[in-house]
Amino acid sequence: MKLNVPYWISTTRPPNYRPLSEKLSVDVVIVGAGITGLTTAIRLREAGLSVAIIDQFKLAAGESGHTTAHLTEMVDTRYTAIEAKYGSEGAQLVAQSSRAAMTWIEERSLRIICDYLHVPGYLYTQNSHQRHELEKELRHAQKAGVDAKWVDRVPLPFKTEGGIMIPAQAQFHPRKYLLGLASQLETEGCQIFQNTRALNLKEGEPCRLITDRGVIEAGKVVFATHTPSVNRMRLHTQLAAYRTYAMAVRLKAAVPDLGLFWDTAEPYHYTRSQNGLWIIGGEDHKTGNESNTENAFRRLENYVREHYVIDSVDYRWSGQILEPVDGLPLIGRNPDSKHVFVAAGFSGNGMTFGTVSGLLISDLILGIENPWAALYDPLRVKPIASLKEFVLENVDYPRTLIKDRIEKTAELDALDDLHVGEGQLVKKGNQTLAVFRDEQSNLHGVSATCTHLGCHVQFNNAEQSWDCPCHGSRFSVNGDILNGPAMKRLQRFELIEQKKMKKKAA
Repeated sequence: MKLNVPYWISTTRPPNYRPLSEKLSVDVVIVGAGITGLTTAIRLREAGLSVAIIDQFKLAAGESGHTTAHLTEMVDTRYTAIEAKYGSEGAQLVAQSSRAAMTWIEERSLRIICDYLHVPGYLYTQNSHQRHELEKELRHAQKAGVDAKWVDRVPLPFKTEGGIMIPAQAQFHPRKYLLGLASQLETEGCQIFQNTRALNLKEGEPCRLITDRGVIEAGKVVFATHTPSVNRMRLHTQLAAYRTYAMAVRLKAAVPDLGLFWDTAEPYHYTRSQNGLWIIGGEDHKTGNESNTENAFRRLENYVREHYVIDSVDYRWSGQILEPVDGLPLIGRNPDSKHVFVAAGFSGNGMTFGTVSGLLISDLILGIENPWAALYDPLRVKPIASLKEFVLENVDYPRTLIKDRIEKTAELDALDDLHVGEGQLVKKGNQTLAVFRDEQSNLHGVSATCTHLGCHVQFNNAEQSWDCPCHGSRFSVNGDILNGPAMKRLQRFELIEQKKMKKKAA
């Protein structure tokens, strides 16, 4: 079994794009080479604008490479809730924009070998008490324009209580698709730079994007980084970061029909196929709030073995999703900015809403009127109905800050008992350090204070990372940024004779 390596990344060749090495001047610079960034770039290049893309890692290796790639109109936020908050017109626009994204991907897939396939989608329940709720959701989805119907039988090898069936949804290999988009962009003169990290932005005319490899000047800047690092507070109080888990298994018997499947359990599970494998995900929890993340994988595997007859577990990985407090993504002009655009809060619909983002942001930059703009605008007026969710999702920040300062942290002596593969927060004077022991029994020490807004990170034992419970920033055991919104790495500390530490240059 391949641990922490998504199937999509394992089955594609790593792209070969160099880091930035010179000062550039372009019409638009895009930060993030995932589905949002590449879709935006394609639209802008086709309109004749000069475009540069940078990514701190490899192309399509972030959340776009850690997805399960369901393409659907049946988005995670129920149409019942969307209509209650945004009216029937808002619900219709969500369905319309999702269909437009699916159509756009399908048209591109005609020129890219990416395993694109039409399949039905099923939102089902195993609880008879939830049938009435699902039937109500069906009516609201139909009212929004979704071609959906009720089915008593869902083609899965276990008993269900029926559900909603939506024909002509889709699945694909996201990384094959994104590498194909990048190849097209390269032939059209778009400059793509990997291993290039944005450090700071000075907005103006032009804007100056400062990276660790040089400066790019541009008329417009797009942050397509899953979580926008350009805004410290305003956007992040509207988003909550969650970890989600997936595994790809081979089944011995009772193979389901092809399709996309989503249950109504809490936490919920989602299923699709890919070249003889079945990819099953779920067990979501808030980032940094699970004390033993290996347990999430165990719970997921237990669920899979209870519902299917398994031959092998071939891959397992996890990803990060951002839940918006009012149920819809934030796509458009960055608050208080004239030339900067952002996209975030896709919930579990990253491939669909990432494409919606690319279509919408490119229209905004090109001055094309788009009917979805007001609905997804980060500056939209929040409905009263979202106030409760806003408070619930943001209560962790002040509570965690206080808890971090008063909780008893282990002393340096505790490192004697730290086993290989384990992490521990320890106290050194007035500082709290995050310390990890590697396979060679070497200790790695970094500051435990997240560089975004100051919460203490927590150890993620499944992925051997330090995760922030406040806004979802994640760091490697050496302090390197894995997920934003943090823009600065954690300060390293060199461990000498195991217990004596001195500060190490970042």
